[in-house]
Amino acid sequence: MVNRNIKRINVKVGKQIAIGTYAFPLTPLEKKRYGSMTHRWSCILRSPTNENMTHNIKKVQFDLDPSFNNPKRVVTSMPYEVTEVGWGEFYIVVKIFFVDDSIEPIKLQHFLVLNASENPTAPSTVAINETFDEIVFNEPSSWFYKQLMYSTTDILPPHKYQEHFCDHAAKEKEAICRYICCQSYFQNETYRLLAEASEISRQIQYLQERAQGNKNPAIPSMDDTRGNKTPNNVKGAQCVTPTNKFGTGQISADHSEATSAEPLHERSPRQSPRKQAPEHGMLLGGGSTLTANGSIDGNMDDKSDDKEFVDCVESM
Repeated sequence: MVNRNIKRINVKVGKQIAIGTYAFPLTPLEKKRYGSMTHRWSCILRSPTNENMTHNIKKVQFDLDPSFNNPKRVVTSMPYEVTEVGWGEFYIVVKIFFVDDSIEPIKLQHFLVLNASENPTAPSTVAINETFDEIVFNEPSSWFYKQLMYSTTDILPPHKYQEHFCDHAAKEKEAICRYICCQSYFQNETYRLLAEASEISRQIQYLQERAQGNKNPAIPSMDDTRGNKTPNNVKGAQCVTPTNKFGTGQISADHSEATSAEPLHERSPRQSPRKQAPEHGMLLGGGSTLTANGSIDGNMDDKSDDKEFVDCVESM
């Protein structure tokens, strides 16, 4: 006796399935027969490769809308389908039972579509709605594993609605191509945005460096400032020797300081040459001398020279 509880460790087997509804408008004769009904439709559970699914599926239960007579329809052989007439759309619950009773049944929901306009690619005479799925069996028992493998070699003849069945393999390839194209597009967009961000960062850095340079201008060197110095020793700009402004023996307070540190300027040809000051006095214009006690000693006749000297002092 074969022990059915022995499992295939680390083994996975996947079986693809398709659930579809196919709705056809009623003919005028059928409309007279069924009254308010508008469509004849079928709900089918099938294999995309037309495998004989009876090797691994025990039965299929279709739960219809409660308004139908006998809403729970059980089908034990292929084709797993139910056909009805109606006027409304609703969800159909498809419950699949397997030949291995240790495997729990699975439930799938599928929406019945009657309006062909919702599927523009389908012919106007039929409304098609299909869903594609895959059932994965993890570590099946040895005997059930043999059943799964045997079903792949048992191929059935085409279904009567075969021309309305969708090619899910082609759809899958198309979806993969769209995914690759989208991935390539987003990758290129990412590279472009990164390049723009890098350029903006470079411009920001340049502007920051430029703003920092405006805040801290370069300090001019000493060589640059020497040529801009304003000379103080303009010829005839000032008189060095203080004088008695009014000839009263009192020296003006505005010129009480000693001679400037600047060198003496060249005298005008109109001025008489300077004489060396005596030991106890200060030489004044016209050859006069200011003594220590404040009196003026010397020749006072040369008024023109004194006047010129005084004018020079007043111009300071």
